[in-house]
Amino acid sequence: MGNLKNFELRYLFPSKYKTIKNKDKTISTHKMADAEVDGKFIAYPTIIQMEGNEDLVDLGQTGSLALDYALKTGEFKEFNTEKEAREYASNGYKKLWGLGEQKNTSSKKGMFNLDE
Repeated sequence: MGNLKNFELRYLFPSKYKTIKNKDKTISTHKMADAEVDGKFIAYPTIIQMEGNEDLVDLGQTGSLALDYALKTGEFKEFNTEKEAREYASNGYKKLWGLGEQKNTSSKKGMFNLDE
């Protein structure tokens, strides 16, 4: 688990992190966006946890605040194609990790073994 980014850890272990309240009264731990930067396709969180702070901040889906933060901190995931980045950002990260579809964490069939 040593090379996981903060946004990945927050998704894998949501009970260890705070949430934010949305305008529609739901809560979120994640919102993602995608972009092409210097010919590379990336997905990055728009809800971030700044270093040294437990609170989450929604930087928004528009504008460059979230993208600038992701590039500055390395909080993004790189993909081979625009389609892959977009699918990951559109809740595909839940399927990649094998989460969001099952409640029993011991039987997840995602990319990583969480029991290690």
